[in-house]
Amino acid sequence: MLNISACIITNNNHKVIDAIKSVYDSVNEIILVNTCEEFTIDLTEFDKVKLYSFDWCDDFSKARNYSISKATGDWILIIDSDDVLYEDLKKDVLEEILFLAEIWEAESLQTEKRCSWRHC
Repeated sequence: MLNISACIITNNNHKVIDAIKSVYDSVNEIILVNTCEEFTIDLTEFDKVKLYSFDWCDDFSKARNYSISKATGDWILIIDSDDVLYEDLKKDVLEEILFLAEIWEAESLQTEKRCSWRHC
């Protein structure tokens, strides 16, 4: 199984529950970064969700990079807090990740073989 982390940034947007549900069964962990002072969303039913706080500094890329820094997966799926990954799209995304993972592994093996032959 692929080790996939989903990263989501929210500002206490309750629509994030739908985003979480849409990827929950397809990822190993969900990194949820809250950018507002308060967080009032009940996440008790979602044991894969890891909640972090980030002080908003008017820089979306810093918040996104913070979420990525907390992810432990080999692959990272980034979705917005108000997005839902529907089944047909989720299937396509997961197939693409699997395809890329196979290419990555094959290229890594080729590199290892070349290096062992050349004593890198």
